[in-house]
Amino acid sequence: MGVWRVEAWDLSPAYLNRRELLWAWHARGTTPGGRARLAAELWGRGERVALLPSGPVAPEEACLDPQRIAEQLAWLAAARRWRTPGRLPPPLQAQRLWRQHKYSVMARSPRRYRQIGREVAALPRGVLPTALALELSEWLLTAPTPGGLRNAVQHLWGYVAEVAPPARGEVDGWSSARLLRETRDRALHSRQPYLLESTALGELAAWLPEEEMDR
Repeated sequence: MGVWRVEAWDLSPAYLNRRELLWAWHARGTTPGGRARLAAELWGRGERVALLPSGPVAPEEACLDPQRIAEQLAWLAAARRWRTPGRLPPPLQAQRLWRQHKYSVMARSPRRYRQIGREVAALPRGVLPTALALELSEWLLTAPTPGGLRNAVQHLWGYVAEVAPPARGEVDGWSSARLLRETRDRALHSRQPYLLESTALGELAAWLPEEEMDR
């Protein structure tokens, strides 16, 4: 992981490659909630892993460090020349960073989702504000409402609904967990680029109702 302690990684674990994720999983100091989010990211990549409920965010996780966020963004950009990338490529600019996180924010706050979309659209190309990365990382530590999660997953499903489409009306009876699993499977099979670069494809699995989790 170079100079980084993986248990101190503040950005989405989707930026970590498989080796780094497994290193983080075994790192001393990784919290139960952190381990749940790592498991969800591995699940989002199609790994056979038991999902874990995220639960309340530990106090030491809740206070993200803007300086560390900025340093991690810079490290991702510099390390792309020699490092195997994670599921998400380094964002490099605000527009890509927002595209990667937008459905995760939608699951928590549709109102803020719309606001950030307008704010990012007004930014010049090539800038990557630390404040934006900090806010998006903080949203990932916020539990979505069941309705918000369902709404976001339905938007994800729209990208792959025509890949091996189910019978008419069948999707309406699926649980959010089933809908997310079917979306993930189709995204991986079809290599749907937008979904494969979305934090939501993995991280939302950590917030599913425990009784619905794919084990």
